[in-house]
Amino acid sequence: MMKRFSKLFFFLLLLMAIAGAAGPLKVQADSETGSRIELRCPLKGGRIGDPLAFTLRVELPPAAILEPSSLNSLEIRPLKSDGRNLPKNFFSCEFKPFDQLELSTRQSFTISGVMRFYAPGDYHLAPVSLLYRQPEQNTGSGAGDHNDNLSKSNIQTLTSNRIKIRIASLLPGGRPAPALIIPDRDPRFKTAGLKKIQARQQAYRIILIPALLLTLFFGISCYRRRKQEAAHKTEIPGRKTQDLPAALRKAVQQKKVKNHWFHLVEIDHLMRRFLLNEAHLPESAGGGPGTAFIEHLTDHLSPEPAARLQLIWAEIDRTVALEIENYPDFMKLRRALLLWLKEYSKAKGGRYGF
Repeated sequence: MMKRFSKLFFFLLLLMAIAGAAGPLKVQADSETGSRIELRCPLKGGRIGDPLAFTLRVELPPAAILEPSSLNSLEIRPLKSDGRNLPKNFFSCEFKPFDQLELSTRQSFTISGVMRFYAPGDYHLAPVSLLYRQPEQNTGSGAGDHNDNLSKSNIQTLTSNRIKIRIASLLPGGRPAPALIIPDRDPRFKTAGLKKIQARQQAYRIILIPALLLTLFFGISCYRRRKQEAAHKTEIPGRKTQDLPAALRKAVQQKKVKNHWFHLVEIDHLMRRFLLNEAHLPESAGGGPGTAFIEHLTDHLSPEPAARLQLIWAEIDRTVALEIENYPDFMKLRRALLLWLKEYSKAKGGRYGF
């Protein structure tokens, strides 16, 4: 009877372990050793070129020694939806400076940095792996025993979680879209000879070079535009705030539009700048999708208007991300946004004239 009870008890423990392993884990942890690693990114998406901050939190068990080679080869790798690596030309990652030797002697530390995407789509951040040594337990207490423990230590791997990132192709109004070219399939050479292979490789280079130049031009244009806007705000503090409602009112009231998603990009930018000025927030708070941007306005908007604006902005994000030129519900979306602006202006004393 006792043996049957023991078997049943271990069988239940096994089922609980399997059920726990099947559930989604935000942080990878080892309950036996106490090691933990977590890759975090507060903003799970944004626009092309937006800075996305991330942190890598590591906790090692006592007496564990991190392999310095793990920090030397540390990298953040984005994967496309099909599991392939995103080309390096469309992704950049910068770690904040850290001392590799100093971190390798600590049991817990945090590494932070900033990454940027230069192509729209849905991506995954590949798990980050670190190696560390866990000395074996020994009853001896001498210096020679300690050295033996280090020589007999086992190398173990600590792997972080996976994060989903979504990048939308939001472009400034009035500027042409850069021709971002991302090959969807790897070249397959079945019976082609060496000369054909070299010719195809040369063609890929000819295509990628203009794409890189256009991407660089787009980044420089965005930088110059933001710099000019910042200088204009410093020289004439009140003019920008006064012109924004008029520009936003003109864009929302426009009925005949050739390209709906491109027009919604302009409305998106004007709305962000208008609400940032209203809430007295810096321009750095205007990144990410519209639904995430509204979270910065929780202290400025009441819950009911904020919830309605979030639904409107979610539809704008979806239309822009899919690049729908002829959006069938454009007039309905325009009326809903105009009604929201009229109610907002009325609550502020009607000084914006929506």
